[in-house]
Amino acid sequence: MDHQSILLENFARTRLGTSVFQPDADDPNTHIFQVSLESAFEQFRWTSEATKGANESFKINAGFLDTFSPNALADRFEEEYFLGIHVALFVAINEFAMFCFAQQEFFPDLGDASKESSPKPWNEQLPGIWLLDNTLKGGGVDYEHSKHLIPTDPQRYISSQLLAFLMTRFVWLHELAHCFNGHVDLVQNLDIALRLHELPQELSLAGKSKDQARSLTDEQKQILRCLELDADESAFFASCAVQMRNMENIEGIRELEPDVALRLTVFASYAMVWLFDAFQDYAKTALGDTHPAPSLRLQNLLQTAQNRLFAESNDFEQFHGKALQEFDPIKKAIPGMFEFGTLREMAHSDELATELEQLEPKRAEVSSMLRPYEFSVKR
Repeated sequence: MDHQSILLENFARTRLGTSVFQPDADDPNTHIFQVSLESAFEQFRWTSEATKGANESFKINAGFLDTFSPNALADRFEEEYFLGIHVALFVAINEFAMFCFAQQEFFPDLGDASKESSPKPWNEQLPGIWLLDNTLKGGGVDYEHSKHLIPTDPQRYISSQLLAFLMTRFVWLHELAHCFNGHVDLVQNLDIALRLHELPQELSLAGKSKDQARSLTDEQKQILRCLELDADESAFFASCAVQMRNMENIEGIRELEPDVALRLTVFASYAMVWLFDAFQDYAKTALGDTHPAPSLRLQNLLQTAQNRLFAESNDFEQFHGKALQEFDPIKKAIPGMFEFGTLREMAHSDELATELEQLEPKRAEVSSMLRPYEFSVKR
């Protein structure tokens, strides 16, 4: 076991009371975990030159945690930052991505979509939720379930894995932003949280007990909401920049036509925000007010596209619009999913724009609070 693996295992055991899931590159069942993790580390490489304050360097470690709840986290422990994605989240992302590509009208230019049966969710449970719920109840995956999940066309099956990698990349980059942008240091130093989770835990939210979470002040909850919006924005911009700046490091995605890869990336980012909300509904938590409402998070991504990404590429606006239309065939299968019309309405929603605008003074204040903690790369 190398030094980084030892550090990560010590963090997981000491800080979280769990263990690290070690994927085996030679095992086809865990190979996809390895691909995602290796891709993330390569994408993180540029942070090795980052510093803050008196030349404090940015030390990052990341891995999958052997925990069966759909979550992800960012933490600082013994002068090093740690990112963790729970195994259950990655498995659920893959289930959702496969279900998408089993729909005939979803990305019809990838593979032979006519072979797909456009199934409805198994037992009327959301893709990504069914497998989690069934496993927690001691069940297994059988043939009938697989028929309602796995794409029939081989190329579309591979494409579903690529979508899962892109959705997971959004999560890796979101957690990276929590560390790099100073979020973790801020909440730890203000004693708001021990770490940042993407979803309320069964026993904790942001590293605190339920009672402590409920006792957070409105001011502290607003800070946490601002940090989530900032992390979403950073992750979305970085995910798209990987495609627009030719920095893709996963072979299958790199071999796609550039417009397809970018459309798939945009869809992955918006879908990940929705999936987190679906998990929160499944958990029936009442502690969601530390995270922005899904509509506000989606509006924030739309504004990030309009204010930052449209200027990156003359074609981005066109690809962005096409990517959002891919939600329509998923909406036919999953009634709770938003559709292109919904997203288009959000893009022009005065109410949501006003809500985000009203948050701007607080976001500016939080941005100022973050300056002592955020890292940068001198050029």
